[in-house]
Amino acid sequence: MEGGYPAAHLGFFRIASYLKNRGFEADVADLELDELDDYLERIREGDYAIVGFSVSTYEMEKDLDLIWACKEAASKLPFRCLMIAGGQQAAMNTRQWLEEGGIDICVLGYGERPMLALCQQIDANPAASISEICKGISGTAYLDEARKLVFNPQPAITQEEFDILNYDCMLEANIPYEKFWAYNEKKISSLEFNKLVFRIKNIRIYATSHCPLRCAFCSSQYFLPAAQNSKAQKIVMLSAEKIHQLVLAFHKRYGADSFFFGCDNFVIAKQGRDRLSRLCTLLIESKKKGELPEEVVFHCMARVDSFITAHEGKRVIDYDLLNAMKAAGFVNISSGVETFSDRLLHVPSVNKINISRKDCTDVLDAILAAGLVPQILLILAIPESTPDEMLDTMMTAARFIREGAQVGCTTYMFADYGAPITSNPQYSFDRREWKNPYTGEIVKINNKVHPLDPVVASVIDKFETATDEEILRLRADTRWSTGILPKFFVGLASFIAIAKLLKRDDAVAYFEDIFNQLCQKNSLEGAQSQEQTVIRS
Repeated sequence: MEGGYPAAHLGFFRIASYLKNRGFEADVADLELDELDDYLERIREGDYAIVGFSVSTYEMEKDLDLIWACKEAASKLPFRCLMIAGGQQAAMNTRQWLEEGGIDICVLGYGERPMLALCQQIDANPAASISEICKGISGTAYLDEARKLVFNPQPAITQEEFDILNYDCMLEANIPYEKFWAYNEKKISSLEFNKLVFRIKNIRIYATSHCPLRCAFCSSQYFLPAAQNSKAQKIVMLSAEKIHQLVLAFHKRYGADSFFFGCDNFVIAKQGRDRLSRLCTLLIESKKKGELPEEVVFHCMARVDSFITAHEGKRVIDYDLLNAMKAAGFVNISSGVETFSDRLLHVPSVNKINISRKDCTDVLDAILAAGLVPQILLILAIPESTPDEMLDTMMTAARFIREGAQVGCTTYMFADYGAPITSNPQYSFDRREWKNPYTGEIVKINNKVHPLDPVVASVIDKFETATDEEILRLRADTRWSTGILPKFFVGLASFIAIAKLLKRDDAVAYFEDIFNQLCQKNSLEGAQSQEQTVIRS
C-alpha cells in the first residue's frame, strides 16, 4: 500500500478477531500506518509466538525483506517464534516460500481454522517440532526434518462455513476503519485534489468464494483447488439478504458511505445475477425507508459477459439489471476486458473463449447508458499481440474514455505462480532477483511474460519512461500542473506515448483530440476556472 491509500486488510482482521474470540491475543500491523521498528522491538521483547504474513508475487521483495527482518528480530529469543504465511501465493508457491522465503508454515486457503489449531498446539506444547505442531491440521504445509514438503490440504469450504467466515465473523470483528479513513483524509487534504469525488469511508465486502473461469494469466481460480488439493470448488456465496444486512450494519456502526464488493467476479453466472437483482431491490427499499441514505454508493468487479443472458436462443444484454444497479446506488463496475481484439481474447495466454469484441463494446456501452461508470482493465502487451492490435485496443479504449469510462492499463502480462501461462512452454518470462541480506542467497521471482512480437517488446520496454515524459508535457499547459491527475489524463498520456513510439501520427492526433475535448469539458463544468491550452505535439 506504500504511496497509496491503505484499506483495512480484512483477512488479517478477521483472523485476529476469530482468535481473540477464542482466547488468543492477536495484533494486526499495517506498515503504511504503523512503524515497523515498533513491532520489531516487540518481537525482540518476546511478545509474539507467531508472526503472520500475507505473501504475494508482485511485491515479493518487500515481503522477503519484512519476513527476514522479523526472523532476525526473533533470532535471540529463548523460545521459538514461528513465521507463518497465508494468502494465495502461500498455496500457489508453497515450496519457494518454505525453502527460500524464511517461512516455517504456510496456511492454505481460509486461515481461521488452521490458525486456531496451530495456536492451540503451540500453546499446549511450545517446544514441539513443526511436524508435531502441524500433525492432523488440514490447511497447513511445511518442510519436515528431511526438508521434504508436507502438504495437508483443507477440505472444500461449505456454504455454512463460508457464511460463518464472511458474515458472522465480519459482524463480530472490531475493525479500526476510522484509523484508515483518518490517515487517508489527512493524506488527501495535503494534496491538490482538483475537487474529484473521493469517498474516504469505504468498506470492502467479500461475498463470493472465487471466480471459476479459466483466464490463463490469472491464478485466482486455482487458489482454492490448490489449497484443497482438488480439481474444483463449488461456488459458494453470501445471499443478497446477508450482504444487505452487512451494508446496514457497517453503515450504522462505522458511518460508511461507500461499499466495494471485492470478489473477482461479483456477478458470476445466473445465480450471481439473481443475487444482485435481489440485492438491488433490498437496497432500494432501505433507501426509501430511510435505513440507508441516498448518497451511499456501491462498486463491484464483474466480467462483461456477466451482463449477457440467453433469450430465445440469442445473447442479449441484461439492461434491467444494469438499471436496477443504478437505482440502488451502484456507480462503478470494474471489468477485466484485457483487449478489444477478437483474436487475442481467444489466444492461450488470455483464454476468454466465450467473449467477443462485440460483447465487450456492447456491454460497456450499456453500462454507460445506464448511468454507471465502467472501469476497463487492459493488458497492453499480451504476448501474442501485434502493434496494430495493441493500437486498436487503445483507440477503442480512448473512445470509451471520451464517453466517461475509466481505463486502467497493465503493460506486461505477469507470470503469477499458479497461473496456467507459467506452465505453457510457448511462453517465456523474466525472473527478478532478491539477495538475502542475512544469508547472501539469491531468490529468483517470476516476473514479466515476454511479448512475442519484437516491435511490441521494444515499445513496452520504453513505455514507463515515455509515459512519464508525456505526463510532464501534458501537465504543463493544463490546470493539472500539480496535484493528483484524473484517470483520463493518465490513460490518454500512456496511449499517446505508445503511439509516438510506434510512429503512428494518426493515433497520436486521435488521442490528443480526445484529451483536449476532456480538458475543455472539465473546464466548462467549472472544476477550475483556469484557461485550457490545446495540446499538440
